[in-house]
Amino acid sequence: MSKGTDITMHVELEIKEDLSAELEELSRLCRIGNFAAAKHHYEIELKGHGRNALVHVHYAQLLRDSGDYKRLRSLERLDRSMYSGHTALMNNWTLIKSAGLLRTAGATSADCYQLRCQTHWQLYLDSENKCASTEVCH
Repeated sequence: MSKGTDITMHVELEIKEDLSAELEELSRLCRIGNFAAAKHHYEIELKGHGRNALVHVHYAQLLRDSGDYKRLRSLERLDRSMYSGHTALMNNWTLIKSAGLLRTAGATSADCYQLRCQTHWQLYLDSENKCASTEVCH
């Protein structure tokens, strides 16, 4: 008769909250043009997740779509490491923020120059992906 052996294994897993339902509701409210309800939904359900790159970009898009360029302009970009593995999200953030910058009455020629430099630099960095103009690379 063989003797049984007990094994104990410790596993550490990173747990992330599933925000897909909340983000989908935010997108739905934006699509139907109910920006007041979308902002309220963000404040109640998503504001605490503002360091999440996907939430951050969705919120920036809400501000852009609702014409709240002053608040959009005041949003800070997340640390580059927050976008790790999400180049398309970072590019989306850059374009949304740029749209807000250009729509703000206080945009200067230096802002426009900085925007052109950022856009060209981002396109250069992404050229390695070799996507056609209608494709999204991940």
